[in-house]
Amino acid sequence: MQQQSEARSLQPNLLSKYTSVFVVLPLLSNVFPYLITMAQAATEQDERRTLIILFLILKRVYLYCMAISIVDLAALRSVDLPSSLGSRLKLLNDEILQSVGTANISKTFNDGEVAKQAYAKLDNVSGVSIAFFLPAFLAFSLFSSFFLFGSTLSNMDTSSSLLSSEVLQSLKRSLNVLPVLSGAGNFAVCTLFFQVEVRNFLSWLGVQAKDNEDGQKTSVSNQIPLLLSTAGVLFAFLAPSSVAWPMRNAINSCIAITAARSVQLASLPVTVAALGGLVAYDLFGVYGSSFLVPPASAAEPAASVMESVARAKLSGSSWQPGLLEVVIDGKPTDALGLADAVFPAMLTGWAARFDKDKTKESETTSPGEGQVDVQEKSNWYLQASLGGYSVGCFLCEAFNSGAGQPALLFLVPSTFLSILVAATLKSELGKIWK
Repeated sequence: MQQQSEARSLQPNLLSKYTSVFVVLPLLSNVFPYLITMAQAATEQDERRTLIILFLILKRVYLYCMAISIVDLAALRSVDLPSSLGSRLKLLNDEILQSVGTANISKTFNDGEVAKQAYAKLDNVSGVSIAFFLPAFLAFSLFSSFFLFGSTLSNMDTSSSLLSSEVLQSLKRSLNVLPVLSGAGNFAVCTLFFQVEVRNFLSWLGVQAKDNEDGQKTSVSNQIPLLLSTAGVLFAFLAPSSVAWPMRNAINSCIAITAARSVQLASLPVTVAALGGLVAYDLFGVYGSSFLVPPASAAEPAASVMESVARAKLSGSSWQPGLLEVVIDGKPTDALGLADAVFPAMLTGWAARFDKDKTKESETTSPGEGQVDVQEKSNWYLQASLGGYSVGCFLCEAFNSGAGQPALLFLVPSTFLSILVAATLKSELGKIWK
């Protein structure tokens, strides 16, 4: 309880940030249909043009506000995470499995001998190894998705001349199972990740699971976040996209927060090295992979692999998590990938932990009550990094050519430079690299 109280004292605005994700931003989504209706009803061409421009601007602002909320929440939720990979993943798995069935499931899966050995090995993995692994793993995942769900399915009919009809039908039947398996997996992941943040939000509202006589959480109160999350995810999958997209964005935000917490690195140099590789991955995925994607027509340029996968998610028959989006009349009109929030959150997470360490250091050197400098408790580096991320969002729009672009190329340097500027102003430029 003391550790939880200390964490909350360092995160005084967490409730308001959850409220923005779960309440404010979903409510603001109602503005967009209203603007479209006004534009359609406008009789003057200038008025119609003004409303359309306002709609185009506001939907980008809306997506970036969601991304900033994710980056901010992920940073604050990363403050007390263990620095070693195995211990961090164990803690996150405990949170994810907390509501699944009974406590025995979590203990069996997460506290068994095999799990302990795996976590111990992961604890020995260095930050440098993780920095090299992340871009390689993402590239493998991206191209696997492209070739399996994009290239294979779209080119199946064109390959019929090379395959017998029996083999072709057998392959199609096998591939038809993949969407079912993918949908079931997506539903499970969305529900489990969503309930982690719903549980934390409810705890900030004062709704907490009660302990029984044995010190265990009672089954009814412990299942409330899971029941709410399951209902929300069912709505996201089954309801029409025209009404479900705000809930989908909230679920995607929760997935991104947990993902960002899982990839935190202890030191700034290693974090910067990892992000350098991720920027290179983003550049290749957008600009260097077009030769793998056949153009839709001779007049159109070939799309990148990233753009092709994003289009497949948006045009699929069922909802595919991974994109923040704005939907009008059942059609996606704009989208932003979760990676554009998850990976910059590695820097904001480091900034939040550095702020916490500075606060503890100040309390140690000035133990008397009221002796700690107020500025030392003001999340100086976190606020600076969030400002830099916001600048990066603006740069993404300023240099937007209308086609897909590597957003990390703008978001990562601007966030990192803001930390350097903040350190320079505090005369701590050498300290942040330790």
